[in-house]
Amino acid sequence: MRDIRCLIRRHRWESRHNPEVEGPKGDYQTCARCGEDKAGYEAPPKNMYRGVWG
Repeated sequence: MRDIRCLIRRHRWESRHNPEVEGPKGDYQTCARCGEDKAGYEAPPKNMYRGVWG
């Protein structure tokens, strides 16, 4: 059974690196309690830094 903190999305992330993938795309995080993975590197959207006026 999953930890109650993970059920409410309060994971305890630990950084990991996949040696088969080079660069920042090989980084990912794993929850120490439930084992869920998430990508450590996510490219920002292209228009993320556009201001309100641009």
